[in-house]
Amino acid sequence: TGSITFTGTAYRTNDTQAYNAGAATRTITLNENAVFITSDDNVTFTGLVEPQAANTETISVTAGTGAVTFNQNVGAALAMGSFTIVSSAQTDLANVIANGDIAVTGDNIDLNSTTYASSTSVTFTGEVDLTLAAGTTTVTSGGADTEDITFTGAINDNSAGDTDLTLNAGALGDVTINTIGVTTAIDDLDIDGLAISLNNIGSPGAASSGVVDVLGAAPGSITLTGTAYRTN
Repeated sequence: TGSITFTGTAYRTNDTQAYNAGAATRTITLNENAVFITSDDNVTFTGLVEPQAANTETISVTAGTGAVTFNQNVGAALAMGSFTIVSSAQTDLANVIANGDIAVTGDNIDLNSTTYASSTSVTFTGEVDLTLAAGTTTVTSGGADTEDITFTGAINDNSAGDTDLTLNAGALGDVTINTIGVTTAIDDLDIDGLAISLNNIGSPGAASSGVVDVLGAAPGSITLTGTAYRTN
């Protein structure tokens, strides 16, 4: 325990991978662009994941039907070059900050913290749960043209009305999201972007508990692709 430094570019196994720096404040450093690949097994990082130099090294994880877990922040002190989860059945993420794209693909994705920020685009492909207790989860893209925020799957709270969600794509980035709070209501929803596409909010038994504030930057647009938008 103490710290872990990855000096290579590829880490492939036919079983689980677990990297434990020994404490939440210990660092796991990437000296090169690195990929971590398992044959449908879990990949776990315990420790602060950082690049060797700010905005440079990238990380990519492929777990297939396994789980991917980042127990502590990624790129908090030094932003990652980019952050990619290629596949997983379950992904758990603390804060993630990257200079390049944040692209996460999984059957279920838990956003366990407050900050998911990219200087380019952010894409979550899969169902998303907001698991932060009594706080705000904020997703931010670079804000320029094509620097968008996209959620392809439903977004739900893990406890009804517990988490606020803020999505900020700036003056030129688009925001595209699927249903929100249809199974388990979120609290407040705040969206800023150029062109915003929004599917259903809430359901008869799980209406959004808080304020919905959607602001399309001029000369942008707001497109409502769903059939019901429910709040309390």
